[in-house]
Amino acid sequence: MCDCIQEINKSLREQGLQLHLGFRLTGNIPSFIPIATEKIDPKDRKIKTVTLLGAYCPICGDAIK
Repeated sequence: MCDCIQEINKSLREQGLQLHLGFRLTGNIPSFIPIATEKIDPKDRKIKTVTLLGAYCPICGDAIK
């Protein structure tokens, strides 16, 4: 597994920021960077937003195990 999350957080810390992370409740529980969605029409109550979980690091492309 890569060190991208730690490296990005280290550089963001200077600005008082950090990546918004999630975790899995099964397996090794690795951290991941969730990819949020938003509604095109926020008034449409029939559509629910989802969060995508990548199988690869969006920063370096290594597989998330």
